[in-house]
Amino acid sequence: MKYKRFHIEKYKALVNSDLTVISKPVPIIGVNESGKSSALEAIAHFDLRNDNFITGKGWKFLNRYKPEDNEFCVSADIEITQSELEEIINKHIPVDEPPAEQPAAETPPEQPAENPETQPQPEAPKENFDDLRSIITSANTIKIARHFNSRDDTKTYSINGITRDEVQSVIKDIIEKLPRLYYFDNFLENPLPDTIPFSDNYISGQTDILENEQQAMIEGAFSSIEISLRDFINTKDEDTRATWVDRVNDNVTKRVIADWQKMNFQAGKLDISNFSDIEIEFKLSEDKKAIQIKIKEQFKNKDGKTYPPITMGLSERSLGFRWFFNFSMRKCFAAVHEQEFIYLFDEPGSYLHNSAQTVLLDAIINLAEQHPVIYSTHCEFLLDPDKININDIRVVQKEEHSIKLIPLSNASTKKHEGALSTLNNALKMRIPLETVMNKKVIVTEGITDFYFWKHLIDVVFLPGSGAGNNRYLISIAIGSSKKYIALFDGDEAGNNAIDQYKKHFGEPESQNWKSYLNSDEKTVRLEDLLSDADKLRLQQISGQEDIKQAITGLFFAKKHKEFWEGIDSATKANVQKSISMIATHLSITNTGLRHGFTV
Repeated sequence: MKYKRFHIEKYKALVNSDLTVISKPVPIIGVNESGKSSALEAIAHFDLRNDNFITGKGWKFLNRYKPEDNEFCVSADIEITQSELEEIINKHIPVDEPPAEQPAAETPPEQPAENPETQPQPEAPKENFDDLRSIITSANTIKIARHFNSRDDTKTYSINGITRDEVQSVIKDIIEKLPRLYYFDNFLENPLPDTIPFSDNYISGQTDILENEQQAMIEGAFSSIEISLRDFINTKDEDTRATWVDRVNDNVTKRVIADWQKMNFQAGKLDISNFSDIEIEFKLSEDKKAIQIKIKEQFKNKDGKTYPPITMGLSERSLGFRWFFNFSMRKCFAAVHEQEFIYLFDEPGSYLHNSAQTVLLDAIINLAEQHPVIYSTHCEFLLDPDKININDIRVVQKEEHSIKLIPLSNASTKKHEGALSTLNNALKMRIPLETVMNKKVIVTEGITDFYFWKHLIDVVFLPGSGAGNNRYLISIAIGSSKKYIALFDGDEAGNNAIDQYKKHFGEPESQNWKSYLNSDEKTVRLEDLLSDADKLRLQQISGQEDIKQAITGLFFAKKHKEFWEGIDSATKANVQKSISMIATHLSITNTGLRHGFTV
């Protein structure tokens, strides 16, 4: 069974918002204090396994603008088979005990008949949950909702509207078999300290209950290699304890520090291991009631000579290192017995530098292939348009007393200018000067144009964020490229942008700005280079109705070969006309063109 979609209603100011669960990252963008975090918090409330965590966070779902709204609901569409539901239901049907054998008794003397009204009535039929069984006879999707009420401080589940007490245990069993909804914040509110104490009751074995997630991370670090933390604390054999902690430290170091090195030094550019070795050290406190965390680093010179190691507490390291250490420890060890997750990342990597954020995005994308990831961000390096499908981005739309999540395609530039600034920066940030310097460059009007031409022409692209917003990109192209061309739709917005740039850069520079041409040499919009038949094919292949979204969907679905090799003669002629214009301007040869197009 798996989650398909979440729906949020009245969490703080967040209303009537959906998030679809997919095997790709889903970013949420918006200005500060817009409600990005609220969406992740609301989803985390669905999973009863998060209740203690949420209580510790002190989250409140009331809308401060509308305090009369004292109810909140988060629901999920869940895919489940009939056999999976049957298995769970059968665990909750009471089993009749066979009657105990009674010794034979003498026939009692005949008694006078009793009044029927005084005779015992038959027991009510036992719960069989037929109403639950019937909900997936025609479909394999159920809707489970969790309702919160601040007046009586209640939390109640329903399944397809069924709320009676008897089904609560069935629903909770379903929830516990679904992927864990795992919320991550920036960890500054409650970071891992240098020392994590454990209670006497835990150490003595009187309870297995851990008091906080920090203890769970430490216990998980031991149990991940099948060593009992309690045995480690209680053993009288110091050699055994030393052997165990060495194994734990080695495993934690390998899993945490290897990723930290990748975050800071991109492959092929610089290898941190040439300059220092970092080790994580867990150590039992002198009173044998706590685990201490130390970071040991040994530096080397360029000839490989080592210097005496420096040991410091975790709290003495940089904010970036502490964020990553908390993130990695929680991801690797806080729930080692859980198999599946949906990760809810609240502004991940805020304290990492730019190159580390770039690598973090790769880690998030890889993680999402196995465990869906939903994350809020205002960092352009986590919205790289070459890696993140802009159709999957959700924007926080803020009204007077409420907010909602909407697809990026529904966001208007003027109304959501602040929220979209992060994405605009993401489009601009894909221009390290070394990638543009002395290269042939195409500046595109928008990101959709980039997705359209990327698989047809082998040059460097600078994707824009709207016809009138590309002055910065044109400046980069003028100053750094060998040759460049800026492409515009042949519509009013494109024509106005060209006029605007002429005033800024001058008439001679405008020779590098071109509008799309069709086979009749008429200026057209990008999407009108496609015939009606090919627009329909594009919609079918990508699964998107809107043509611009379909172009984006085609790029990320990696079905461009299927599409371009099947285009009709009208599309071929139109696209060829614009490609010839581009190739002539940039002096591109046939080796730089794909899918059968030529100069």
